Amino acid sequence: DLHSHLDRSYIMHAKSDAPDCIEGHLAWNNALGVRYKRCHTDNAPDLIQGGSGQTFRRWGVHVTTSMPYEPRQNGQMERRWREKTERSRWALEQANFLDDPTGEQYWWYAWRDAEMKSWCVPFQRDGAWTCPWLLHTGHRPNPTVHRPFGMLCYARQYHPKSKSSARGVECRVLGYSATQKGWILLNVSTRKTMMSPHVHFVWGEFPGLRPVKQGGEATISAPPAPPTGVSQGPLPGFPPPPADSPDVPPPTQPQPPPPPPDAGDDSASSDG
Repeated sequence: DLHSHLDRSYIMHAKSDAPDCIEGHLAWNNALGVRYKRCHTDNAPDLIQGGSGQTFRRWGVHVTTSMPYEPRQNGQMERRWREKTERSRWALEQANFLDDPTGEQYWWYAWRDAEMKSWCVPFQRDGAWTCPWLLHTGHRPNPTVHRPFGMLCYARQYHPKSKSSARGVECRVLGYSATQKGWILLNVSTRKTMMSPHVHFVWGEFPGLRPVKQGGEATISAPPAPPTGVSQGPLPGFPPPPADSPDVPPPTQPQPPPPPPDAGDDSASSDG
């Protein structure tokens, strides 16, 4: 949307799915109280002819198109495509999904999650702060439902095999659901997606697609070494430095205290 900068993407298996996506988008906006009056697109036949044209006419939407072979007239949307691609690629990399050979197949979840988060990003217009969701719907968004993409979490099991197995399932966050009040999660053991509102999040942990019990935990780096000549004892959780380290002074052997003087000892007296 050019006015609010709110975008919503739809994935299609074929170009023939365009009428269904347009129908769903117009119905989604209608549920939010937003009625489209004009749609500007390129000259792709699947967007302006056939079922797509009939859908626009049924909803009373006037369709305008850019001139052929004039990319500048469609440059604003092209810049948004490039921005969305960069954000989704960064989300996959930050979540360590690209360390796995199958990590790129989750690009759509990263794309969709970054897009929904962009609805809540504030910006200034006419000297006042606003955001895409507020401009588009007239209501303030709720950004507290969003979580970092690919973060480690544990989802509650509703049908455990026994009481002793009633524990959380290790998952990764794929985003917040647009149709239900819950999060879209990836079970890393089965590689199947699921949705749940009861999730325990482990903030700041991004083990990738490998289960934590199989070595997917985040690595912990040792603290920086102290300056040369400065003695520092071992820190909790880290082994003491080796004895032959040049920055560690050799240990001092404790000396036994001198024996107390004996009152009956005459060794210190003189015979004259």
